[in-house]
Amino acid sequence: NKVYDKAGTYEDGTIKGDVTVTTANVTLNNTVIEGNLIIAESVGEGEVYFNNVTVKGETRILGGGQNSVYFENSILATVIVNKNTGAVRVVVKGDTSVREVFLESSAILQEDVTNEAAGFTNVKLQESMRNSDNTVELIGTFETINVYAVDVQITLPKNSTINDLILAAVATVKGQGIITKLEVGQS
Repeated sequence: NKVYDKAGTYEDGTIKGDVTVTTANVTLNNTVIEGNLIIAESVGEGEVYFNNVTVKGETRILGGGQNSVYFENSILATVIVNKNTGAVRVVVKGDTSVREVFLESSAILQEDVTNEAAGFTNVKLQESMRNSDNTVELIGTFETINVYAVDVQITLPKNSTINDLILAAVATVKGQGIITKLEVGQS
């Protein structure tokens, strides 16, 4: 297992175990993480950068702030966002692809990708969302958004799209974005 506890730029090839980032201003380049990536609560409102990084396990985002976690040209399987206070912004750029995201707290997900296959594929707003404001902002084009959290408020700004919004709980959606298909559960 590898811990990054000092600000700086790192490049570590293939890491067999887990990686934990415990401080802000860490940049990780050209690395394959065979275990999990943990962005610790101790990152606070700081920023961390991942360029050309592949995470084969889970990516757990427990820290970060309004302008915080950046993935460029990276491949992530499962991302779990669970921050105690306030929202964390997760930005994907270039050819970054994220197969699934589980939001357990407020978040801002932003896509700035170069091809349609990249970006966030499947986002789930979990029942366990525990931040008091229950807000999610979605900037970009999202394939599928599943809402299980009760009374969540989704902001979809202009030029943003949700291809398939599936509501299993009551939600408020505001903004000038586009929802291509809406599915409402029986409850």
